[in-house]
Amino acid sequence: MRCGSTASWWPARRRRGPAHGELLDEPTSSADRAAAQTLYRALAEERARRPLAVCLASHQLEDAYRWADDVRALADGRLSPVTPENLFRVELPSGGGDLKHVCVGTIEIAAATDKTGPAILAVPPTDIFVSREPLASSARNVFTGRVTRLTHQRPGAVLVTADVGVELVAVVTEEAARDLGLTPGGPVVFSFKASAVRVF
Repeated sequence: MRCGSTASWWPARRRRGPAHGELLDEPTSSADRAAAQTLYRALAEERARRPLAVCLASHQLEDAYRWADDVRALADGRLSPVTPENLFRVELPSGGGDLKHVCVGTIEIAAATDKTGPAILAVPPTDIFVSREPLASSARNVFTGRVTRLTHQRPGAVLVTADVGVELVAVVTEEAARDLGLTPGGPVVFSFKASAVRVF
């Protein structure tokens, strides 16, 4: 798509008549920020007006988290078993300074942000520290739960999925998984800093 063509694409598309779905491949890759936001707002307005499924491929994770109802990841041309990060749609409270506490499922996640209102919290699996017992640390987020699944993602890496009140996914080395004795159904503690939580 040529630079500047994003803003004019959607009105032209609407003149063609209603469709049940749209497949958009990197529609904002060459657009400036203002044009990209215009497109996303137009899509949101159209979806509010009538049923419309939109499948959008993008490398812009911030836009994906902000505008999508569901995010799927591809790895080596195949659908990944998890999204790039643990994602939670939340309402950030006003006040409280730069450290917000947000209820997600049955747990409360601390996030370092001054934002308020609707947002997406994203916790990178590589930023989650995995242990068998709570450890003394500066992490504001410490959750105890049970391992639900171990997945060998790539040589030397294991995805650890756990129920800690919500489902979270962490990444550890195969050696760490063995040393910790991680098994499905076994106890686990996930810890991460408030500053590790990305807010969109």
